[in-house]
Amino acid sequence: MVIITEKASKKDKKGSEKVAKTAVKKVAKTAVKKVVKTAVKKVVKATVKKEIEKESIKKSSSSPKIKAIFFDFWGTVVENGVFPSPVRQVKMILRLNMPFSDYIVKFESVFMTRTFNTLYEAFENVTKEFSIKPPSFVYDKLVGMWNKNTILCHPYPETEEVLKELKKNYKLVLISNTDSLSVPQLIEKFKLSEYFDGFIYSFETGLLKTNPEMFKKALDIVKLKPEEVLMVGDSLETDVLGAEKAGIKAVLVDRRDRREYKNKIIDLTGLKKFL
Repeated sequence: MVIITEKASKKDKKGSEKVAKTAVKKVAKTAVKKVVKTAVKKVVKATVKKEIEKESIKKSSSSPKIKAIFFDFWGTVVENGVFPSPVRQVKMILRLNMPFSDYIVKFESVFMTRTFNTLYEAFENVTKEFSIKPPSFVYDKLVGMWNKNTILCHPYPETEEVLKELKKNYKLVLISNTDSLSVPQLIEKFKLSEYFDGFIYSFETGLLKTNPEMFKKALDIVKLKPEEVLMVGDSLETDVLGAEKAGIKAVLVDRRDRREYKNKIIDLTGLKKFL
């Protein structure tokens, strides 16, 4: 009986040792897994962070910092005093049956690329260009409408605050297709000259914004490259496409939210995301 008990005791002891060894192995295995898992997480996290930093550097190097902003005048910083806009009303008053895109280029090239002494003289040149001879009262109507727009126009509510804030960090240039008898006078009336570093007017240069040379003149003022400048305007035909031809990124101001363009804002306060 004594011999049997001793054998059983040895057997139990071996069994306990085996169980203990197995338990230790399991604990060790679990610990190793945790250590490996933690190490892998750290490596992955470090790798992801490195890639993000790399991508950020790549992005910043491929997207030069904007240092100057070019602004259009009508429909961008100042609201017309009449609706529809004066240039559209001219088309209606003269009963010109042609696509607006064709009309506007022809109209602006005559009306806004030279200096006139009076609006009557300017509109006489317009009718001559379109080969029409309207009665004298039509000229009175055109001049009256144009003057009414000048009298009733005003800066948009956010204009001065946005320009004041942007002026702290950017060079600002006004670039406008305009006649010689309105915008320069309105700049003075609304005291907007203090916000701009330069002015480019079509009647002075003999160029329209559809011509890349117009934008090059603005670039000369700020002494910057096209990729360092942003153009802001409300016309796809002149402001946006004109700027893009010159290699300048453009932002469309679409206050009625009716047009499609990748870089679009509803008013000037939305400019922040493009700077």
